Amino acid sequence: MDSYPLVRKCLVVGIILSFLVTCLVPVAAQNIGKTSLPTSSGNWLYVGGSGPGNYTKIQDAIDNTSDGDTVFVYSGTYNESIVINKNQLTLIGQDKNTTIINFDPNYQISQITINANNCSIEKLQITLGNNLISDRY
Repeated sequence: MDSYPLVRKCLVVGIILSFLVTCLVPVAAQNIGKTSLPTSSGNWLYVGGSGPGNYTKIQDAIDNTSDGDTVFVYSGTYNESIVINKNQLTLIGQDKNTTIINFDPNYQISQITINANNCSIEKLQITLGNNLISDRY
């Protein structure tokens, strides 16, 4: 006869339990509620890079965005003014110490104008005639 009936039953129960646990753990680990950043829902446009489709001016990229898009600006100095008319637009510089928007000190109107809701500017240094105005972005 069978000299180890209890061991055999425990082994069968153990195998069944390990299959159940293997099936239930991935289901319990799923994140049911989706959270997304505003920048993840739209397209990304690039300024100053060398690849195809990159823009040379920040304003040109902004003009071609839709609500919720992100404009990524590679390091460099950009001598231009900016007007943002798109909601939830994110303007991100590559590095706040090397991505610079420089304004002409003789220009008599606002250099950055935002006419939209929920926009953000990050990692950009703002200068006026190469004199630092703000590096807090």
